[in-house]
Amino acid sequence: VLLVSFLWMLKQHYPELLQARWSRWAMVALLAFNVAYGAEHADARYDTSGTMTAQDLWPIYHEAELAHWNGLNYWSLNRSCISGRICAPWGSSRTTG
Repeated sequence: VLLVSFLWMLKQHYPELLQARWSRWAMVALLAFNVAYGAEHADARYDTSGTMTAQDLWPIYHEAELAHWNGLNYWSLNRSCISGRICAPWGSSRTTG
């Protein structure tokens, strides 16, 4: 809502700003960066190998991000859990009840 309101205000008061060639290129560049960054995060989210390294991520990642993406494979669908058992993230299982 805030972004739309801000852009509407710019269009009403400064229409030449949104018509400028440099601002259009800036918006296209921002959109391309957003799409590429989102695609990288989607790849990381569905990588269940747990072996992601810093070379697999963009240079602007945070150290906690690497640990987070490598930790997502704990409850992957590659492991079948027998009814009545809980699959633990470290590969062992224990019975319930």
